[in-house]
Amino acid sequence: MMQKIANPHFAQTLIEAALAGGRAVMTVYASEFDVDWKSDETPVCAADRQAEDVIVAMLEQAFAGIPIIAEEACAAGCVPEFGETFFLVDPLDGTKEFVKRNGEFTVNIGLIEDGIPVAGVVLAPALKRIYVAADGRAWSGSVDADCSKVTDLTAMVVRKLHNAPVAVAQGEADFYPRLGPTMEWDTAAGDAVLRAAGGKVTTTDGTPLTYGKTQVAGMRDFENPFFYAVGDKSLLARMAANEAA
Repeated sequence: MMQKIANPHFAQTLIEAALAGGRAVMTVYASEFDVDWKSDETPVCAADRQAEDVIVAMLEQAFAGIPIIAEEACAAGCVPEFGETFFLVDPLDGTKEFVKRNGEFTVNIGLIEDGIPVAGVVLAPALKRIYVAADGRAWSGSVDADCSKVTDLTAMVVRKLHNAPVAVAQGEADFYPRLGPTMEWDTAAGDAVLRAAGGKVTTTDGTPLTYGKTQVAGMRDFENPFFYAVGDKSLLARMAANEAA
């Protein structure tokens, strides 16, 4: 699905916002920082808040009028009214890993249109990697140590599909079942990359994973059901056939 936003610099703007968030995250990462705990017992630190402030400010300036649903703002009860088009922002996905200082955390920005993630950026600043989806295409590339520029952007196409949607999109795995709690801002950007690379993300009953879910019985607003990230779409058909047998 192609995005509706007509902006020749759209992908570059998303990349720059993610890099700015990455710089904020890595500044805190290099310091001594305190960790607080939210009501859902997940950790939060200055990196989450500072990166979100930077990213949201840049998106608001570049895309005035498009609602931004950001994790920390939502945790504070600040949820904007939104319609068919909106951004989902997770300024620091993997705060537990950030606290452990193992480098396995990301900055995520996803664009949703009509319930579908059509563009996004996943930045792993400590690992110096970036993944981008826009205009129905996906790329991966390298990021310098200062999170100031991206190099070696190459097209991504799913071949064989390991342990996360981006790994699936890179062709490192065929199938990733997520049978645990996630929120939409956790998955939107990686989902966009996977879909743009030719993969698919579905709920366990085979329907496409959608975004903008609120007031669903038994679930928090913007919570995902369990899902499958699939590179080889024929796997879904084979799974359905096996269940029916």
